[in-house]
Amino acid sequence: LLCRRNRLFDVSGVPRKIVMINFQNNSIVNLHGFHGLVSLQWLCLAGNSIKDANVLNSCTSLTHIDLSDNFIKKLPVLTNLTSLKTLLLHGNGLKSLAKTRVSLPSLSLHTLTLAENGIVDLNEFVALQCLKSLEQLSVMGNASTIDASVKNFDFACRCFILYWSPQLDVLDGSPITEKERCGEYDE
Repeated sequence: LLCRRNRLFDVSGVPRKIVMINFQNNSIVNLHGFHGLVSLQWLCLAGNSIKDANVLNSCTSLTHIDLSDNFIKKLPVLTNLTSLKTLLLHGNGLKSLAKTRVSLPSLSLHTLTLAENGIVDLNEFVALQCLKSLEQLSVMGNASTIDASVKNFDFACRCFILYWSPQLDVLDGSPITEKERCGEYDE
């Protein structure tokens, strides 16, 4: 079901057996109409006004969720989504990742975007160590990943995140190098 840029705000009445929904760039605030959509596998809700996405935990077949550019301030609880591979949360108001272990599926998630949020402490990314299958992560644009006053801060930030999530293959769109894995910097 494709319904983009239509100022849609009410999502009640969504067909129960639907597999794919793209409601990008509407005016959706409330996700109650998604409760129990157990056949839904792919969902794009980017560019809406969503603050709480916990109801999606009942959509147990989801493999892809795009919640980017909304108003989400806390990680949604999605632990029932054991097939979830991709979760896009960039451009929200997330400040803490402390509840990652009790919010996100730890064994299935391969791709996670957290760029352009409100994460100010680099130590928040330590919580991602429980995501054992995570291969791609995006964190750029958070205050914790930007410090022009520290020489080679980008490299140090990448090495810090890799220390806690050594299984990563791609960080902020760039493949991980062997030197980064070892913490060796070339000037």
